[in-house]
Amino acid sequence: MSQVVPVIDDRIAVDVERASGGHVRLHPQETRMLRLLHLCGPQAALDLAGDAPVTVVAGLPPSVVTAVGREAGCVPICDAPAHLDRLAARGLVRLSRRALDPGRYLVLEDEHGHEGARRCSVQLTAAGRAFCTAGAGTATEASVLRA
Repeated sequence: MSQVVPVIDDRIAVDVERASGGHVRLHPQETRMLRLLHLCGPQAALDLAGDAPVTVVAGLPPSVVTAVGREAGCVPICDAPAHLDRLAARGLVRLSRRALDPGRYLVLEDEHGHEGARRCSVQLTAAGRAFCTAGAGTATEASVLRA
């Protein structure tokens, strides 16, 4: 990734107003991930389960690995999969079976790849794009995503 995503103040947490009128609190690391996906587009992911059926009630399949947390600057990096899963469960990001440019998978395949892993991508949903472009309704939240 050629673009560096600036660090976001870890004390900021963002409230997402849902269509139902309720609010959901986003962790600062989740905000960083949304910002990365908004600015840089879909990110490479590997589904280590390959073609095996995986049942997921909400979120991303546990067999998916991605560098979204690392690229977004999340610390500690070990928490990144849980944050990405929460964003997916809230309908802000989703896993797409559409693969990206093969070069974007080199590091993931070197670190995690094994026979049968399927290339896919993590991307914003329509709700995620709307949240990022609207800034969730307040100047502070807009500056977090657009800074």
